[in-house]
Amino acid sequence: MKPASSLTVRVTDARGATTAATWGQVSVREWHGTASVIHGWAFPLPDGCVLDDVTRAIACILRRHDAMRTLFRDENGTLAQVVTGDGQLVIDIFQASEEEAREVADAISRRLSATPFDEATEWPVRMAIVSVGESPRYLALRCNRSVIDGRSLNLISQDLLQACEGQEAGALPVWQPVEEATYERSAAGKAVSDRAVGHWRAELAGAPPTMFDFPVFPPEQLRFTRLRMDSPAVERALQIIRSRSRFSSSALLLAAVNVVLSQYTGHPEVTMSMVVGNRLASDRREMVGTLSSAGLFHLDLTGLTFSQVVRRTFGASGKGHQFGFCDPDAIAVLRDEMSLAHGGHVDLGFFVNDVQSDVQVTEDLPAPTEDGLRELASKTEFIDEHGMPTKPVMVDMRVLFEAHNLSLPVKLKLTMFCDTAYVPLAAMREMLLGIERLLIAASARELAADELAAITGVTPVTRGVTWVRCGKGWVDVAAAREEWQRLTKETPAMIIAEDAPGDGDHRLVGYIAGPEVPDFANLHRRFVDSLVNRSDVRAPSLYRYVVAAPSEPADPAAWVSLPVLAEADGRRSPAWEEQAGDAVPHIEPRSGNLPESQ
Repeated sequence: MKPASSLTVRVTDARGATTAATWGQVSVREWHGTASVIHGWAFPLPDGCVLDDVTRAIACILRRHDAMRTLFRDENGTLAQVVTGDGQLVIDIFQASEEEAREVADAISRRLSATPFDEATEWPVRMAIVSVGESPRYLALRCNRSVIDGRSLNLISQDLLQACEGQEAGALPVWQPVEEATYERSAAGKAVSDRAVGHWRAELAGAPPTMFDFPVFPPEQLRFTRLRMDSPAVERALQIIRSRSRFSSSALLLAAVNVVLSQYTGHPEVTMSMVVGNRLASDRREMVGTLSSAGLFHLDLTGLTFSQVVRRTFGASGKGHQFGFCDPDAIAVLRDEMSLAHGGHVDLGFFVNDVQSDVQVTEDLPAPTEDGLRELASKTEFIDEHGMPTKPVMVDMRVLFEAHNLSLPVKLKLTMFCDTAYVPLAAMREMLLGIERLLIAASARELAADELAAITGVTPVTRGVTWVRCGKGWVDVAAAREEWQRLTKETPAMIIAEDAPGDGDHRLVGYIAGPEVPDFANLHRRFVDSLVNRSDVRAPSLYRYVVAAPSEPADPAAWVSLPVLAEADGRRSPAWEEQAGDAVPHIEPRSGNLPESQ
């Protein structure tokens, strides 16, 4: 379909500025890459407005919001946002009949997303108008996600509709991305980030490095699959629970998600990345820009009733939002530090994005019994939304759970988007049904900790005989040995799993033979670096040096009896690295283990 005409909206003498990119802009680029995500929609224009009204409204919001005139460029290796004070936006106008206008607007909206933005030259917004005769009926709006987030889309559309109706826009917003970038690099902003990083460090130190330490499944043809569940029973169960408690639907849903993922993975602790909006401050609440980032959620479910899980989920979620506002580069450094400490890639591959408003209690419906809700569950529908052969984001996402009720009419929709090598389609469906079963049961009574698994019916993953529990997770010892021998190349080496002191689990010990004491820290760093995106292997908790390999080097038991000349865990603190650089630490031989010939 070709446009019938077009119009050009020009902006002159608006504010221009160049600053470093904001934390939100950097975070989105880390997730999605450069200009790869475009979002928006088509919405109806007010009755009675004419094309001149729409043109003036668009000019008003382009001038009003700096983010809509923002470009990006590299300045000496640093990403910079460039707010332009002059420029223009060309808007195509399409003609449609009254009956087809909505359909045409949706199609044009999708067309606006067909090509990535040129972030160096193109403003991060595209628009088109669908008219019926002389009357503009719909505006299709698409934005570059790197610059404008979901909340901003709502603000833009509200401002535009008000301007179309002739309402005065008022003073320019006092807080825009320029002010945001300035604050983030101030002493106050650095203090906020440092406190958040401190929270992340404390939580990650005590959390499992991955939730996905189990054998992978043969991936399905479209490896990354999205499955949606529309359940009136879940919606009604949430209404019932909320009517007698202070729990929000978000806390209830997230608690149920925690339970089923814990059961599926066999982890009593759940660690996830939460998509947080970072709009708690009043100025930021009305800022057009992008503020979203990842918050950290960590919770131990051991021995908790479902109500206790909900309460603690609410608290952990609150901390995730509170400490999600920080420098993403500092978090990247911290994750590297924690990967060294844990001996494996800290993947945080479980994501939750809750974009719902609370499900409202419906007073005129009688509260059904648990049996009644189960009968209502017969109306649950599963929609296979789409699949794709490759991962759609740059981060190490293996499971994404979304809850949203933003469509009209408002209906709660629960979606899982999974890497089927870790969560096959059948397991996705089972977990969604487990959430439904759990909330139906919770609407009728208190649920004890020891009955949650039977209620959900979620089947745990199976780990084979080569897997052992090490600390707060599992390791495939056979795969660890293979990786260790690959790294040490021709040098004789072996990994064994020995009983860990005090906790009844195991720890990995890496043996290596050779003519001189190795650089344990360098070995550990190389091992950890080789494990990026792997969840089956961790580096040893302890490294031991022996002079010569046993006569049967492929026999793990033969290494245990050898005299150990030196041992170390290979972990260096950042402070030690600053002082020592790449120097090999002096390691005293272990007393009593030197052979007599030495």
